[in-house]
Amino acid sequence: MKQLVTARIAAAAALVALVAAAAPTASHAQTTVTANWVQTSTQGPSPRVGPAMAYDLVDRKTVLFGGGGTSDTLGDTWQYDGTAWTQVPVSGPLGRTLASMVYDSTRGVAVLFGGYNNGIRSDTWEWNGSVWNQRLTAHMPPARLWTAMTYDSARHIAVLFGGAPGSGLLNDTWQYDGNDWTQVTTAHSPPARRGHGLAFDSARGRVVLFGGQDPTGVNLNDTWEFDGTDWSQVTTAHSPTARLWHSMAYDPSLGGTVVFAGASDPNNPSNDTWLYDGADWQQIAPNPNVNPRLQAAMSYDPNRAEIVVFGGAANIQYTPQYGDTLALRGVTTSPLGWARANPSPAPSARVFAQMDYDSGRGVSVLFGGSSDSGPGNLHDTWQWDGARWTQTAPAVSPPAVAGGTMAYDNSRRVSVLFGGSGSAGNSSSTWEWDGTNWTQRGPATSPPARVWAAMTYDSARGRVVLFGGDGPSGLLADTWTYDGTTWTQMSPASAPSPRDGSALAFDPSRGRAVLFGGHDSNGRLADTWEWDGAHWMQIPTTTAPHAQFWESIAFDTQRGKTVLFGGDHFQPNDLGESNDTWEWDGAQWTHDFPAAAPPIRSGQSMAYDATRGRMVVFGGWNAATSPATIYGDTWEFGNGIQTPPGTPSATLNVFGLGTNFGSVNVGSTANGVAAFMLSSTGSGPLAVNSIALTGPSDFALSTDCPMNGDPLPAGSYCMAIVSFTPTAAGTRTAGIASCIRPR
Repeated sequence: MKQLVTARIAAAAALVALVAAAAPTASHAQTTVTANWVQTSTQGPSPRVGPAMAYDLVDRKTVLFGGGGTSDTLGDTWQYDGTAWTQVPVSGPLGRTLASMVYDSTRGVAVLFGGYNNGIRSDTWEWNGSVWNQRLTAHMPPARLWTAMTYDSARHIAVLFGGAPGSGLLNDTWQYDGNDWTQVTTAHSPPARRGHGLAFDSARGRVVLFGGQDPTGVNLNDTWEFDGTDWSQVTTAHSPTARLWHSMAYDPSLGGTVVFAGASDPNNPSNDTWLYDGADWQQIAPNPNVNPRLQAAMSYDPNRAEIVVFGGAANIQYTPQYGDTLALRGVTTSPLGWARANPSPAPSARVFAQMDYDSGRGVSVLFGGSSDSGPGNLHDTWQWDGARWTQTAPAVSPPAVAGGTMAYDNSRRVSVLFGGSGSAGNSSSTWEWDGTNWTQRGPATSPPARVWAAMTYDSARGRVVLFGGDGPSGLLADTWTYDGTTWTQMSPASAPSPRDGSALAFDPSRGRAVLFGGHDSNGRLADTWEWDGAHWMQIPTTTAPHAQFWESIAFDTQRGKTVLFGGDHFQPNDLGESNDTWEWDGAQWTHDFPAAAPPIRSGQSMAYDATRGRMVVFGGWNAATSPATIYGDTWEFGNGIQTPPGTPSATLNVFGLGTNFGSVNVGSTANGVAAFMLSSTGSGPLAVNSIALTGPSDFALSTDCPMNGDPLPAGSYCMAIVSFTPTAAGTRTAGIASCIRPR
């Protein structure tokens, strides 16, 4: 008989929402933020008010439960992947409306409390991604509805405040740690209320409360914060109008707590949106094309960097009720645009050069390419630090090549160069650049020689990923991974068609590599594919860039989007090359229209400078001119990292991409891994001294994070990945300990 073992990673307190300030900020200057509401779906759960909703980090889906329907109270469970809703056929809590639900990122479960169905409820339930389990705790808050709850990831507890028990209103504070509920005695407290909102500001480590209605029926617009010990009222220069039954969540991409809709007059709710950054409120998305509503559900989706809202009603009579899904998207801290740099000296004009961003040293690295003058193909190495190009002088260099691929391996802190076309034909050589020297690697097996392949570094799995290109016998559709020692050919069930000139970038927030376009035997392509480490999936799109090849693509970690620039699309009545800028958020392509842009081109080199929050483009050509125009210019695109006045601060934000290992055979490797993405989101760098696994030997840790005090630059990220191989039956628990400080 096979023995089985169940294991679940416990996220370490040292990693979740750790904030370290290098020095106090001299003054606060509020950044203007603009965002837009987008209706993402009209299909899914039936219209309802007061559903409970939270985002499941393990399954990477928004989970919705229950609510009040047009004729009954609902008890259905749904999941939303950012594109479509799917009902989960599972039994669970008694149907209810006006319950509260949060996601416990330490234990990987959604926690549901209270609500109403033929009486006010006080039961606690947990959703683990597949089943509901009732938790019978020794203590519990009194039954209530119209309460508010949030998860404090710094202290690993769910926090609940106030609500309506049926008679009167409450102002009690409770905490739930996964085992029991505990009432917290505080020196100060917000007044009793119902219909208020709570959210946890992970950047500042504070629970934020706004609004509601007091026992006399007066609507409130006060702001309070809870630090885990006591409440304090915050006086702000601006504020949303007094209201109750609004929706509220913290959005790290916008840099604050979002309040949406709600009612000052229960028969005339609003549709305004406000953002609280810890010092003041500002109104954002001032002209939303969405229905005013009350009692809608809201949560934050970190994979897509957007607020998700579902349902609600037009008035207190609950007619009509809504069944639409809304997303709040977009961050504009300064106008997006391209800006040309004019460094001197600079690399000579070239096309099809290889370039990546070395996050360990904070420079973009450029190698080789093809020039229209002089030696033809080049083998020089240059580094761009945001202000100047510097040519390096390594003792040994790869042969002169163009049309190769290059990606930075964060775990080993080297740039990996593969393939390209040189004087001896197409190459199958693998070289690595450590910031000083080039070293040729000699793996036992290598991909066939090729040019114009697509390559990126998968930081979730610690592998370079290579796809396609033009090989010895024509176009290729093979997928290879490289771990620094061995190239391994993958065998996915399906894959993009054979092609060259496509572009590939890794999205660490979703754990997927994104591939667009290229050129196959039938011409240019406009398809979008994603690679999850084992499978290729074609993603249907309603809008996309033109069919094209020789475009550039890279992931913008600050804005959480994959950016595509340029390419050869050869449309009717068009010269061929493009200077379009597009962005992919995991669900759809959006065409940007910056005020300025580089001249049209293809075959350019592009990398994302995570330290400065800028996309860097060098060179390329316009092949439609006669002779072809080859560029030697440097351009940058993006908002840039926003630095507030005063001394920079170092901030580490963490969210899990983990999985429940479930039941697995003893001695086998569990399917999936538990992973944490560590993102340096402050304006100064962090020094990572150590990241270590604590727990039994069944668990193993791998990480591409810098160590020994090396910097994690502002705007960059790294991964800590845990795998599990059971050796005996039983339950295992492991944690991650870290020593990370401002640098």
